[in-house]
Amino acid sequence: MVHFEHTTITLTRSFTQDAAVVWQALTAGIVQWWPKDFYIGTYDGLDPEGVTLDPSPGGLFVEHWGGGNGLLWGTVITSNAPKLLTLVGDSTPQFGGPNRAFTEFRLAGADGGGTTLEFSHSPYGVISSDTSGSLESGWSQLLDHLVRWVESGEHPERPASVVRAQG
Repeated sequence: MVHFEHTTITLTRSFTQDAAVVWQALTAGIVQWWPKDFYIGTYDGLDPEGVTLDPSPGGLFVEHWGGGNGLLWGTVITSNAPKLLTLVGDSTPQFGGPNRAFTEFRLAGADGGGTTLEFSHSPYGVISSDTSGSLESGWSQLLDHLVRWVESGEHPERPASVVRAQG
């Protein structure tokens, strides 16, 4: 018997930059800080071309594999730049599902300047304890890469095909 569960992962990150800079990095600049280990296509021997996130309502968060192929990570359901971005996405059994998740990035001015990112990821459906722990660890790593990109311009290791495509 399958049991449906719900969990919410919450994480906070701080930036010295203002919200507009963080928003730009989170959306248009995502290919700069999205690490190699998080490209799903690499597990199938593909050479991903990059990842894009269109922050407009109905916009897509996509991993591109070339030739019109790729993976849909999610769809934007709320966008209020540079304050709030909410996505909805589905996971197949291959990735611990089936489940659906709402992911929210909330940016606000921090005391003393800079920006605070309040992040939440709320999946519901089939969610094992292993999946929940993996999601929290994965999102924490991703947000750490975002902070390093915004604060110092540090790229994580990215697929060679992505680096070539970015020049």
